[in-house]
Amino acid sequence: MNAAAGRVPFPWWLPAAAVLAYLNALDAAFQFDDYRIIVDNPKAHGLEAWWAAMPGIRPLLKLSYALNWSVSPAAFGFHAVNVLLHLANVALAWRLSAHFPLPSAWESGRGERVRLVATLLFALHPIQTEAVTYVSGRSMSLMALFGLAALLAWLEAGQHRRPHAWRGLSLALFAAAAAT
Repeated sequence: MNAAAGRVPFPWWLPAAAVLAYLNALDAAFQFDDYRIIVDNPKAHGLEAWWAAMPGIRPLLKLSYALNWSVSPAAFGFHAVNVLLHLANVALAWRLSAHFPLPSAWESGRGERVRLVATLLFALHPIQTEAVTYVSGRSMSLMALFGLAALLAWLEAGQHRRPHAWRGLSLALFAAAAAT
């Protein structure tokens, strides 16, 4: 691990840039598969309906839709959750980038600039658009959340008093990613 990079404070302008990039998604309507998967699907209309549909495929993804619907069936809430998932993934990408091996010949501070650029690229790359702006694309952001958290827990397990518990957490998070 790059120990110096791990101590750099989180640059809050990174999620601010991502919010600005995806702010227009909050006013978007449901589209395409959103109707079949959420709006017209009674199994996504609350916790009881979700539970009655179990066992099923992608249970955590469908649970997220059911919880979202329980709070409000409006598209705004679904889009807001997708943006928040993306922001959490940006923070995880930042934290994971502290584990990138850096060439020893690099001058001081270059690793931090590379780390910033890598995280900014993750936050703003157009490939993220479907996962953030398309409600049915939540599967990718939610799976990434659990997958990135699993990787981070595994990589940082040795820095904690109970590394086996952290590795167990990592495996549970990986299972959650698979269940998404």
